[in-house]
Amino acid sequence: MKLVNFAFFLHHHYHYHHYHHHHHHHHRRHRHNDHHRYYYRLNRTQVALTACLLACLLACLPACYAIIISTTIARLKIYDRAIQECSIIDVKSTSKCQKHIQSGFAR
Repeated sequence: MKLVNFAFFLHHHYHYHHYHHHHHHHHRRHRHNDHHRYYYRLNRTQVALTACLLACLLACLPACYAIIISTTIARLKIYDRAIQECSIIDVKSTSKCQKHIQSGFAR
């Protein structure tokens, strides 16, 4: 996947779910929200891990910053899992990527 497309995907994904999440407050609220939240979380996790994977493979240039910019990912507590996925990949840039991510989440 091209980085431009990936960046657009991230942008579209978060905005789509952001508006979706805030404008659905009618019938069967609890049921819908529980169901929605599961997929919401799942998709966010997949996006985060994909971003992390790309970050490691691409010597963590733009994709790594995409993770840092996406502060909503940090709120979902999947930072540790993303780091874990990164460390599995035996790439020289992995530790550099982790430092970038860590400094991003520390802000």
